[in-house]
Amino acid sequence: MNNENLDMKSNYSLDNAERIEWLIRMAQRFNFIQLKGKVPIESGWAKYSYEKRQFNHTDFLNCNAGIVTGPSSGVIVLDIDNQVLFSRFVASNNFEVRDTFTVKTAKGEHRYYLYPENKEVNSFPVKHPLFKKVSIFDVRGVGGQVVAPFSIHPETNEIYRIINDVEVAEAPDWLLMDKSNYDLSDLMYVSPGDCYNVEYLNKLIQMVGEEYHGYIVNGADLGSRSEIIAKVIMKLISAGFNDDEVTYILLNFKIGDKAKEKGSGQLEWIQSEIQRCRNNYKPYSKPTVVNDHNPIEADLLIERPELGQYAIPDEYSLSMLNGVVRYELIGRGKQRQQVAISASRNVVYISAVYVDIDNSTQAIELTFLECGVWKSIKVERETVANASKITLLSMYGVNVTSLSSRYLVEYISIFLSVNEKVIPRYSVTSSLGWDSGSNVFLLGNVCVGQLPEGSYLRFKDLHDGTSQMVEGIKASGSYSEWINMVRLVEEYPLVVSYIFGSFVPPILDIIGADNFIYDLAHQTSSGKSITMMLAASAWGDPDKNHDASVVHTWNNTKAWSGTAASVFRSIPLFLDDTKQALKGNGIIQDSSNISSIIYEIAGGKGKGRGAPTGIQRKKSWKTVLMSNGEQKITMYAEGHGGAAARCVSCWGSPFGRTNNRQFVDKLKGIACANYGHAADRYIRYLVTERSAWEDWRQRYFQFADYLSNKAGRNNAAGRISKYLASIVMAGFLMQKAMPELSFLEPGKIVESLWPSVVDGSEESDVGKEAFKYLHSFAIENKSNFFDKNNKQIISKCYGRWDSGSDSISFTSKALKECIQKCFEFHAVVNIWHERGWIITKKNEKKTYSVKINDNPAECYTFSLKQMQQIIES
Repeated sequence: MNNENLDMKSNYSLDNAERIEWLIRMAQRFNFIQLKGKVPIESGWAKYSYEKRQFNHTDFLNCNAGIVTGPSSGVIVLDIDNQVLFSRFVASNNFEVRDTFTVKTAKGEHRYYLYPENKEVNSFPVKHPLFKKVSIFDVRGVGGQVVAPFSIHPETNEIYRIINDVEVAEAPDWLLMDKSNYDLSDLMYVSPGDCYNVEYLNKLIQMVGEEYHGYIVNGADLGSRSEIIAKVIMKLISAGFNDDEVTYILLNFKIGDKAKEKGSGQLEWIQSEIQRCRNNYKPYSKPTVVNDHNPIEADLLIERPELGQYAIPDEYSLSMLNGVVRYELIGRGKQRQQVAISASRNVVYISAVYVDIDNSTQAIELTFLECGVWKSIKVERETVANASKITLLSMYGVNVTSLSSRYLVEYISIFLSVNEKVIPRYSVTSSLGWDSGSNVFLLGNVCVGQLPEGSYLRFKDLHDGTSQMVEGIKASGSYSEWINMVRLVEEYPLVVSYIFGSFVPPILDIIGADNFIYDLAHQTSSGKSITMMLAASAWGDPDKNHDASVVHTWNNTKAWSGTAASVFRSIPLFLDDTKQALKGNGIIQDSSNISSIIYEIAGGKGKGRGAPTGIQRKKSWKTVLMSNGEQKITMYAEGHGGAAARCVSCWGSPFGRTNNRQFVDKLKGIACANYGHAADRYIRYLVTERSAWEDWRQRYFQFADYLSNKAGRNNAAGRISKYLASIVMAGFLMQKAMPELSFLEPGKIVESLWPSVVDGSEESDVGKEAFKYLHSFAIENKSNFFDKNNKQIISKCYGRWDSGSDSISFTSKALKECIQKCFEFHAVVNIWHERGWIITKKNEKKTYSVKINDNPAECYTFSLKQMQQIIES
């Protein structure tokens, strides 16, 4: 194993984004798994001791990371739980403890050692020979895992810190031997106090509440000591403390002063008191009439220790068997009795509150137990405040019915009120990209930039479709492989400029530029979709066949497009294949949906809508819509000139006429395996170089003025020049953020596209555009035309095109199939006929019979010379 230095500082003070960055760096070395606190979330995780687990940094945005020990990570970890006992153990056995990479834990240390090459090391614990619940240390090998550095301890909320940042050392021999060879006899004579980490236990004691912590530390007044001692012991038992821990507390704190009066019998007296309290402690186990109840079941506290910090609403209790139970008094006089009513058969509690920074609305995270598995779901606070709406939670596994819903609403409401200072609160937003002050950039669930100390910003994930959109923004594979992919397309300016275009949205506000649509248009199988995938791979998963992908299709409603634009806000919106947005039975009949989306996206603001409480806040965005199709997007829009002024529409095959399918497939494979790295570096550069923003703005205006002058009197082209200038600017900043791209020349690449882009910006002529399309189709499919001078058998014949002849004939079927892909067939043919572009006989009929393979066929015939003149005019 390559034993490289882990390169982190001991005094850790990094934000969550930098923690994720560390995980990304170390994923090449370690096998990471998700943890809930310290417990693995994924079942069957132990297999990763041998197998490599695919790493995705978004898995760890809202949870701890664990390192699976064993051969796959190349380490075993010495997990020291008790420093005092461990020191005595190694001293009595004369064992060496080698200096190595070390992480501070709540109770001790994690010391990392290299996994041996020719020996299997399984995980095993070493416990105190007398106090069986006291762990001295664990060896984590095959089948083991440890909490990764910079994770949060679930009980103390402290960070697992690196305290010795050196190379991982070879494991000492004693660590690899069978534990039956260890001599633990010298540990038989230590006092109970030596068996506990005092600092750690003090923090646990504070979790029983201020009142009981006061009793433990300060003791009780004479005359009430027996009662108070019993209350404290019961409280400790209900909080999950074992007998040894309770014994230690009574021996070492003021609460145990009465025990000291027993002299040599103090230990026996303490043990008898603990046993008496345990006999009297009866966790609630079934919903029957009761006279008393415990707020939280002891086993539940052991399972979820964080519940110890919350106050359970009066008249309610939690237990793993019965869930949330409410107690009510019914009857009168001597018949009055207490009954238990189920609010939910799940254990349910609020683990977080989320405040939307855009509109100040709140959502909560409900954590609940279903079929032995802990789950969490985020819901709007409005939902859990309404007895009718809260039953919707049953879809996610919360056991609530119309009969129990009012009790669950009451329980949640009171829980929120009494724990408002304890429940973690997070700022969230329903939009990615820059916040309102352009201080931080939310890239998926990674917040890039400096927030005030103690602040957090996350995406408002409410388990709906928007969450699925955001899940596509993630990283996988290698950044260097992505750079190599860009090198492969260096010679294709249309492809490179399209990649540049995808980096424009984050700088629109910075440089003062407008939204626009960047469109690629050409016939099927010309590489348009692959080009979009290459551009999208900078941001996340580019495979549109995946549920969570950054590439979507035009087969969506206008409302969806507006919502998607507001969610991505400062991130490009990728829509593949305009043909999928058309209404009709395969033939273009209504393209109003495309037209509406163009204007809405370019306008940067959604429609105003009403709400039960008044008017909804309008959603806005600064973005670029990345599109493609078999025809220029402007051809589908109503009022073509206006749409053209909002579009940079490029016609042509991105990879040239000699489209190499093998080469294009290779690019697709690289993009689908290596994505999400470039945008992260780009955004971090923008954030750190804030002082240069004004200079960038001035440079953008210079580019725009230069291109505007080139446009001359073409007003639409003049407006498009601003969009091209922003593409040049994005390319320039990409190179600054990623010096590996210095071989690209943004100015020259974009300027080389100027003629075709300006041509596409003018008022569109449907007849002429369709004629260009037909000519391009004929050139690319020449081998499918019958040639009397070369009588080959053609399986799929489109018509007749004799070598040396000025005319070309299309069968009626072939022409219709070609044209109706992008145009309204009959309207286009009528235009051509009126303009005299179709060769006709004396009867002026649009078609006439042409012999193909000695068989007559009705064909539309055109002059190649005239066709060329019309295209070039």
